[in-house]
Amino acid sequence: MNAIDLTTTPVLEITKVFKVSPARVFEAFITPSLMKQWWGPASMTVPLCELDAKLGGKWKTMMVNDEGEEFTVSGVYTKINSPIELEFTWAWLEDGQRGQETTVNLKFTAVENGTRLDLVQGSFSDGCQAHHEGWMGGLTNLEELLA
Repeated sequence: MNAIDLTTTPVLEITKVFKVSPARVFEAFITPSLMKQWWGPASMTVPLCELDAKLGGKWKTMMVNDEGEEFTVSGVYTKINSPIELEFTWAWLEDGQRGQETTVNLKFTAVENGTRLDLVQGSFSDGCQAHHEGWMGGLTNLEELLA
């Protein structure tokens, strides 16, 4: 098996299994009070989480690291099929301007004793390493929250 170079790969793909129902995992992505508890790497806090979880609705979160640096990301919901699929656009806000936009697609599949989450995000012009690290940290937090 060949290792994938995430610094140049344009599409991020992650699969993770949770020991709860698809509805519970899906809910954690559309409920602000839940999302604030798991969103982002463990070193981040989430003081802002605004979600209008409907087709065409907007979402926005702000993460703050240990040094007080703020990282704000926002987008629009493009597909909502509870509890099977969720899709939204994603762009970091830098100096009040939206950066490169990607699309995040999440599929929630019932499996024996839980849910398989398939996450696809892209297309990145400069690789997806940082997003891989961020999602892995956040999904680990989510797994702990739902346990």
